[in-house]
Amino acid sequence: MQRITILVLYDGKAGHLSQSLGLANLVAQRLDHPSDIDVVSVRPRVKLLNRPLRCLAQALPPMWARIVSVFYSKHTIANKPDLIVSFGGNVVALNIALHRVWQAPNVLIGNQYGVMDRFISAHLTSSGKNTPNTITSGAVLCKIDRQACHRAGQTLLQNSRQRPYWCLLLGGNGSGYEYQAEDWCSLAAALNDLARRYSIQWLISDSRRTHPGAMDYLHRHLDCATTTAFCRYGEQNQPTIEAVLGASERLFCTEDSLSMLTESTAMNKPVVSLVPRTAKPRPVHKKLINRLQETGLIERQEIASLREYRVQKFNPVVSYDAQLDTLFKQLCQLTIFNHLQPENQAAAFTTKSYA
Repeated sequence: MQRITILVLYDGKAGHLSQSLGLANLVAQRLDHPSDIDVVSVRPRVKLLNRPLRCLAQALPPMWARIVSVFYSKHTIANKPDLIVSFGGNVVALNIALHRVWQAPNVLIGNQYGVMDRFISAHLTSSGKNTPNTITSGAVLCKIDRQACHRAGQTLLQNSRQRPYWCLLLGGNGSGYEYQAEDWCSLAAALNDLARRYSIQWLISDSRRTHPGAMDYLHRHLDCATTTAFCRYGEQNQPTIEAVLGASERLFCTEDSLSMLTESTAMNKPVVSLVPRTAKPRPVHKKLINRLQETGLIERQEIASLREYRVQKFNPVVSYDAQLDTLFKQLCQLTIFNHLQPENQAAAFTTKSYA
């Protein structure tokens, strides 16, 4: 069976890499080929040249398009890939140039940045225009590996003291959300109440955006008997986010972080997004949150009223896996994998299990 290589162009932004890897993993799993995912970190030497480089990548003859790579930081791409994937304006020009040089299919995630449709094999967007190669998908991709998370969570479960885990993933100010002292006060009181009501214990993890004072406050005010771990960003010798997600039955996540919310929904578990008193999400952010809520992948809850939260049955309208299946089917319909698989492969992919 042919071994395939998927090239991921990474611009240095973690959220962009997560979505690109999510798509690369999806393709590798659904095609059922032995696969290598090659992540190459590249950035333009001069960011102001992004727009002229995109024009250059489209205007030059195919073999001359290689000159675009000179304007990027040093990188090593040894062989022609079977698919090129990228997210973010800083690497669009390089994506297009390599696509033209190698005649390899390419996928652009997010903004198209004015690139002509004929230079993109598939454009994946949450709100795209109606063109033959555009896929409008409600699935927000991420790099999370559910089975790896379950394996990582086993150590935590062995020490669970017979009480189930719920987790809390903390973000911070950004994307139109602002957290005040009263939010952390309400949150601490609610976590203590929920732990007693449902006889659970908490796993709490922060992020690079979390204000240090927030974790300090929770550490001081949460009942030690109901909080198993405080996982602080960047610190060593503590449970990983994969272990926390894998061990927890119910996932709570502050709504400012689409990355953490997406990783949570990918676990196929109940997810509650927490909203502070000051919440004015940006239009794109709000649209994605609404879509997650409409499909039943998240339940929104204001922090101020979290003490009133009641467990509900998790029964999404469209599961995360079903959304991925639909996305992959749309990719197959664009025929970008025809050189990798027999004609009936695209119709048969749903027989595989990804639970």
